[in-house]
Amino acid sequence: MSSRLPPLPSLREILKLYGLQASKELSQNFLLNLHVTDRIIKHCDNIENKTVIEIGPGPGSLTRSILQKNPKRLIVVEKDDRFLPALQNLQQSVPDGKMHIVQGDILKIDQLDLIDYFLTEEEKENLQRKRENLLQNVTKEILEKRENFQQFIETTISEQLKNNNLLNNNTLQNNNLPNNLINIEKQKYHFLQSQIKIENDENNISDIVFVGNLPFGISTPLLLNWLRDCTNHKGAFHFHHRIPMILMFQKEFGDRMSASPSMKEYSRLSVSTQAICNVENLFTVKAKSFVPPPNVDAAVVKLIPRIIPTIDTSIVSFEDLEQFCKVIFNSRRKQLLTNLSVFLNNKQAQYIVAGIVEDGMNNLGLVNQVLTKRSQDFTVEEISIMTRRFVRLREKNLELKEILNKKIKL
Repeated sequence: MSSRLPPLPSLREILKLYGLQASKELSQNFLLNLHVTDRIIKHCDNIENKTVIEIGPGPGSLTRSILQKNPKRLIVVEKDDRFLPALQNLQQSVPDGKMHIVQGDILKIDQLDLIDYFLTEEEKENLQRKRENLLQNVTKEILEKRENFQQFIETTISEQLKNNNLLNNNTLQNNNLPNNLINIEKQKYHFLQSQIKIENDENNISDIVFVGNLPFGISTPLLLNWLRDCTNHKGAFHFHHRIPMILMFQKEFGDRMSASPSMKEYSRLSVSTQAICNVENLFTVKAKSFVPPPNVDAAVVKLIPRIIPTIDTSIVSFEDLEQFCKVIFNSRRKQLLTNLSVFLNNKQAQYIVAGIVEDGMNNLGLVNQVLTKRSQDFTVEEISIMTRRFVRLREKNLELKEILNKKIKL
């Protein structure tokens, strides 16, 4: 249910009233088009019972759209104290306790303390109950579905078909497929659909939402911090790791986050993000929508942490994934073997790739063939599996570990 705000000065009037100008030093560009901000908040779904945390509200354009959707609580985090009077003016237009202003740098604020301070004990307990159910019951259900699907494949097709690239296709293309492959693609489609249904179930998602027109200067460090904290269930993700994030980035950055294998935008950022989150590139915002207009368009991206990351978190940390991706995407259009050879010998490279090849160590011909693929042609799942073997190899070889830690800064 929407909540109508009382009459307020226009955003341009606010800028003039308080003498506000965008700071180049802080990478600021004001989004004053309320039709665009309303469209962004529409993708937050129903927020009436949720706590929304807005990063970098500036003069409050996106803030107005959030308040119109009547969240249970809105917390805005703003580094630039020039905007505080405008935000306080907006705060006074809503009931007490609805909107809270935190002045500080989101990169330096303890986000666990932030949430712990504003949420009631009952809300925190509810989040923890949802998280426990997620980890104990829902995760088990997904793993069972995955195992059943894998068993179906193994009992339906031959070894030759199991290695066929058709199994990497998420779409149904039945025109020229043999009957057994048609059945596999149908089963895969139903498996993916059932998993999406579980992922999108409101009961499996946190009651906290992150929103923000992020200053371009903090996009990368903030996103990587969130992905790391989400993987480790720390910081803001302590009580429940599946916090939806609806964020605005430079278009190129958003395209890289959501890119698929073999696309020119597919990169280390694509893998790091998609291994932890389901990523949806929602729409583009033209540069002319901002004041002052930046040199590039922006993209609004929705991220919802996966119930189960593609990396095996019992062995692989987010930092491990980042390190391996830096190795293989050093020259992403070069062959995987070329990138791995900077740090590894041929036998070590074969060991890493063998994890994604059926009966890998006994099928070195196919392993060597896979090593000739370009790094940008591997899926997130394949890279996650290779990362696990990379970590095992690194931990058994102290000299290699020392070289990697010295040459690849995280």
